[in-house]
Amino acid sequence: MILIENELIFLSVPKNASMAVHYALEESDINIKPTFPYDTMLNRISEKNREHHEKVNHKIKIHAHYTTAETYSNINKKLPTIFIKREYSDRFVSGLNYIFNYIIPIAYPQLRPALPNINNEWVYENITRDVIENIKIYNPTDMSFDVNQIDSPQDCVHRVVINSLNKFVDNKVLLKKIISPYNEPWPENKYINFKLLDSQEIYKSGYTPKYIFDISELDRLEKMMMDRYGKILEIKKVNNMNISNIKTNFVNDNKLKNWVWDNFEKHHFTKKLF
Repeated sequence: MILIENELIFLSVPKNASMAVHYALEESDINIKPTFPYDTMLNRISEKNREHHEKVNHKIKIHAHYTTAETYSNINKKLPTIFIKREYSDRFVSGLNYIFNYIIPIAYPQLRPALPNINNEWVYENITRDVIENIKIYNPTDMSFDVNQIDSPQDCVHRVVINSLNKFVDNKVLLKKIISPYNEPWPENKYINFKLLDSQEIYKSGYTPKYIFDISELDRLEKMMMDRYGKILEIKKVNNMNISNIKTNFVNDNKLKNWVWDNFEKHHFTKKLF
């Protein structure tokens, strides 16, 4: 989440061009500031990862994702927000590809041979009601910034995903059992942001963004910055994944669209009766 010229907030939503806009703002003459406890977060990062972040030639070296409500609480005031939207099932597939074709191969190289076996049917079989509820349980900022930490309160999502991939390989990942939250972190675990599979609607957290742009029309955001501040914002595609040797088989078909809608989206658009 980024404060623009002390009067607008860019909501950084995963898989909605958040990195591209962040980088474009960094490379522009637009005045920007973090809207989250930046120094505290930088200090929480492990020494090895802090060195990596400090090499990034940016004013805001951490790319964070907070809800509107959390952002308002952090800066103690409500300002208009900019929200990049994306077709929900296309975003879900993008999130799957990011996790399975990029993050998991880095975290668990021994699981690479399993990935061509992963497809829509894997989703329906393994992303069960319990897994979905665990994805929804924790907030976008309930994460550790040490790569050895687990990534959900009950570690249900991580455990289910890794165990499902273990079925396809001989060199299996050994997951330690967590007895209490005070245990040492799993030495073999890597942080995987399964929360990005949840709806983009969670980042609105009950507030209506002032400015909404579809991911396919980022030129309108560029024009807005020029019209408003007389400053150039050039949004380029970033965050390309090197997946040349890895290929999962997720397809954004009607069945998947309906499944994603029923499990992650519908409740955000259903009126509640009190």
